[in-house]
Amino acid sequence: MSETPPEASPSRIVRILVGIVLGNAAAALQFIGVIIVARQYFVGRPYLAYGTPSLFFVAMTAGFVASIIWRPLRLTMGQSALHSLSSTLLAMGGATIAFHEGIICILMAAPIYYFLFAAGAETLSFPPIVVAGAQSAEGHGHAGDYRIRAGDTLLFD
Repeated sequence: MSETPPEASPSRIVRILVGIVLGNAAAALQFIGVIIVARQYFVGRPYLAYGTPSLFFVAMTAGFVASIIWRPLRLTMGQSALHSLSSTLLAMGGATIAFHEGIICILMAAPIYYFLFAAGAETLSFPPIVVAGAQSAEGHGHAGDYRIRAGDTLLFD
């Protein structure tokens, strides 16, 4: 027999938001710790410490903390997935503010970094470049305020 999920009470919504914020805060602290350790123990090659934690463990920490806080809510799988997506979008919004980069740029470049490091890359000769329009004809474009339009050429380098 299927249970119907409880109503969205204010206390329930607050607990969901607290889980999202605290999960992301724990992940941010963990990543800061990785940077500190990398600078001390991976002198000259800090990228060896950044790849795996930023692509797997940081996200796992955020989800773990949020799930502990959400446990009393007895969320369905779909609700958990939706709230996890909200948490991811909040983290990407924070990255946009922290790194002064557009959210779309982060969304487009993140899989490039993931697959490069997952395939065994230890370093990159240059950061991934995602450009559109006239900039896609240049050798190495750079981030700007250009908005992608229908029919634009996209370059992923």
